[in-house]
Amino acid sequence: MQTSTYANISAVTTTVPSLTAREILEALPEPSVVLDTTTCVLMANLAALTRFGPLVGLKLTGFATIPDAAALRTYIRRCSGSRGTLPGTVTLRGADGTNTRFRCFGGLVVPACDDASAMVLLRCSEAEDERFSALARDVRRLNVELRERHRTQALLEEALRDREVMLRELHHRVKNSIQMLIGMVGSVRREVASPEARAVLANIGDRLGAIGAAHQMLHRVDSLGGVDARRFAAELSGGILHSYGAQGRLSCRATAGAIIPNDVATPLALILNELLVNAVKHGPRDGHIRVGLLCAGGMFEVSVEDDGPGFEFTIPAKRASGLGLVCGLARQLRGSFAVERGERGGTRCVLRFSTSGGAPDREEAERS
Repeated sequence: MQTSTYANISAVTTTVPSLTAREILEALPEPSVVLDTTTCVLMANLAALTRFGPLVGLKLTGFATIPDAAALRTYIRRCSGSRGTLPGTVTLRGADGTNTRFRCFGGLVVPACDDASAMVLLRCSEAEDERFSALARDVRRLNVELRERHRTQALLEEALRDREVMLRELHHRVKNSIQMLIGMVGSVRREVASPEARAVLANIGDRLGAIGAAHQMLHRVDSLGGVDARRFAAELSGGILHSYGAQGRLSCRATAGAIIPNDVATPLALILNELLVNAVKHGPRDGHIRVGLLCAGGMFEVSVEDDGPGFEFTIPAKRASGLGLVCGLARQLRGSFAVERGERGGTRCVLRFSTSGGAPDREEAERS
């Protein structure tokens, strides 16, 4: 079996065609030349002729810069005395007159004998070097950009953390301030003897409580868009009626997915507070209180309905009264307020406004 293997190898070896030096030279893709130790070009492949023009019979040093010419002669002599391929670099002038830096690989192909000079095969590689150099520059540039983006991202993340800390601190201070005001109003209320003054202070405390409840909801969601309408109506109404012991009489309905904008939440909380307090005070003690917060196409309808006897609504002369405050806040929201007959015969107070017109009117808020 071993003999057969050797026979097969021998048979394969004998079938290899005889290749000329010209055919081997033309098979090389890069510009390649065969030259003697004086750098005289003896053979050149098509890639070399295309890049440099006529070469055969000319000295390659004639295509090099003056400093590179001497280095090229030394390099070729070194290649003629070496058994291996030696790398090097040389700047050569092309047929278009431009100078290009080449990475060279020189190797001895025919040793010197008698009076004949040694022959050296010189391969010049420029395209790949330039391509990889450009790629290396791109990689370095991308690395710089990546490091800069990482640095920017780290700065943004740090700024975001600082913002979150400041926002939490701000919410905490506002909450504490509101609670402090509620406590101060409560202390004054307990000390005054006048029933009228006590009633006014109680209304102020309720209004501050409504503002605090709205602020607390906005703080918990921590959203720039707003707060969910269902949650807003249920939690705020439940909290207001709880202070009057009437939370069991409440029923809420709100449009699913509707969002109360942040700049609308506080005036709307004050409006709900006034309307719910009126429903508790003037409606029957065992009657139901129905709160609706509906939204369609950016148009909101907020309603509070009780089972009371109803009343004839006229615009209040006093802006500080409950309904006077409601009318002022309705103007601030650029909406309308009306008192209607409810479906079950009671009183139905309705606020209608649109969020498509922008933020509430600050000048109107100041006049209110």
